[in-house]
Amino acid sequence: MGCTQPELFLVLVSIVVVDLPGISTYESKTQPARNRGHAMKATRMVLVLALVAGLGCSGNEQRDELDVQVLDSSSREPETAQPETHSGEELREMTDEDRPSPADMVMDVPEAPFVEFDWLVEPPDPQQRICEEASDPDGAPDKVFIHCPVEGEAFVSDVPDPKESLVVWTYNLERGQRLDGQIETFLDGTGGPAPDVLLLSELDRGCSRSGYRHVTRELAQAMGMNYLFAVEFVELQGAPGEHVARCEHGNAILSRYPLGNVEVIRHATQTVWYKSTSEPRLGGRVALAADVRVGHRVLRVVTVHFESKTEDARSAQAKEIALAMETSPGLVVVGGDMNCGFLAVDLMNSTEFDSTLSQFTTRGWFDAHSNLSISERVTSPSHNFILDILVSNEDRFSNPGVGDKAIWEELSDHLPVWATVDLW
Repeated sequence: MGCTQPELFLVLVSIVVVDLPGISTYESKTQPARNRGHAMKATRMVLVLALVAGLGCSGNEQRDELDVQVLDSSSREPETAQPETHSGEELREMTDEDRPSPADMVMDVPEAPFVEFDWLVEPPDPQQRICEEASDPDGAPDKVFIHCPVEGEAFVSDVPDPKESLVVWTYNLERGQRLDGQIETFLDGTGGPAPDVLLLSELDRGCSRSGYRHVTRELAQAMGMNYLFAVEFVELQGAPGEHVARCEHGNAILSRYPLGNVEVIRHATQTVWYKSTSEPRLGGRVALAADVRVGHRVLRVVTVHFESKTEDARSAQAKEIALAMETSPGLVVVGGDMNCGFLAVDLMNSTEFDSTLSQFTTRGWFDAHSNLSISERVTSPSHNFILDILVSNEDRFSNPGVGDKAIWEELSDHLPVWATVDLW
């Protein structure tokens, strides 16, 4: 997470907006209409100046010397890859007439039969890389669109009885650098309701910064859940021509119920990290999707981690997922670190700077936490950003929650969020 662009933007806004009560509290005050008008003009001017200045996200992705270092945002020049196709399919914008209505969506009978994931039968070695290109990073013909099979194991001994609703969480573990504390908090029940499904981002696999552990696997095993893990990046060490694959990290889905019909979407719009001299990487942002089978019902879930550097890339990635999921025949829940740093500003000032979450909401998706106050929605306490989001294509959410800062803040730079999803 950790966006320099929205962070500096918020600081500037807090300086120029008349009577804005401070980013640290996210409380709104009533001010005269004339002052608000001046404030909004100043806000927009600051945004334009910030964008012209080429502000980017530093990505609060801390590295130790054995892995990779954080990019200096003042010198970063991100590149954008725009491949002609995505996963062998053309994505198209549907008209309102094309879109199926909820009544046309048959949740209990999916279009395709449920095909459970082919689980590993032997424990994987986190020091052995998943991605093909990891063996020769500099020889990879494409530095973004790499080939990494999904990894998964089943740790559920007895599948629970079907339920009418599931508790779905999304959480950015910040690499799992404090994994033991995270596991303990999940297991002791103090951090929130017991999850049935976890949509997770920023999980290390064999990285020195997290003790060379397989973070996803250890969490799933401790919680007795099935897991799927998809690589976003192969972290590199060294200069071009001398790159060595140090480790991998990515996104995951954990579930108490069977997982199948798995799909990885490596986004068509990407920021290229390979040429960085301080944080070289192979790969790019991915979304991991799967069906959760609960009795004869199926819930499609997607875990995402949208780009941290630029608003344009984030927005394009969000639109891609929203469009891709429109073809799903039933209930869909998308969750993850959407890096939508402008969302808090919009909620405070009734502006429309954020174009990430709105890619879903303007297409009729439902935001699980929309009825909470701004201060209650903050998931990045150090920046007071609202970054972690749960959305669904149907209005099935209830009991939304955000992790208690006193419990979760020391375990990650993000707080988890959750909601109950009714399957009927």
